[in-house]
Amino acid sequence: MGQNSRAVTKYDLINRIKERLKLQQGLTLLEVILALALTGISAAVLGASFIQGTHTREQLNGRVTAQIIGAGKLAELIAGSELANSGTFPEPYHKFNWTAREETEENGIHVIRLTVEWSRNNTLSQKTLVGYVEPKE
Repeated sequence: MGQNSRAVTKYDLINRIKERLKLQQGLTLLEVILALALTGISAAVLGASFIQGTHTREQLNGRVTAQIIGAGKLAELIAGSELANSGTFPEPYHKFNWTAREETEENGIHVIRLTVEWSRNNTLSQKTLVGYVEPKE
């Protein structure tokens, strides 16, 4: 009879634990705080990634535009159809300025260095292109 009453006691204890777990509803305060903290950290990381991606896209857009319009201006300088040494590009590229420097290297090669500058959000950026002029015989 001693073993039988002992088995009943274990059974009763297990049932009491199960009933207490059934009575608990909802989340504890700690679980809510952890969920909010994880949500906040995730939102901060996603926000920072979005801002960095936007900045990188704008920077790349400026560099690609400077490369394309600079290549056209460098071709004009090499061909001799552009006589000025600096200027501003026409619309819609009026935010881009250019400056050209002509040099002759030690080996006699004539070089044109074209620097395209632009400003976005108070940050000055520049791209330099180099062209070589064939010597006239």
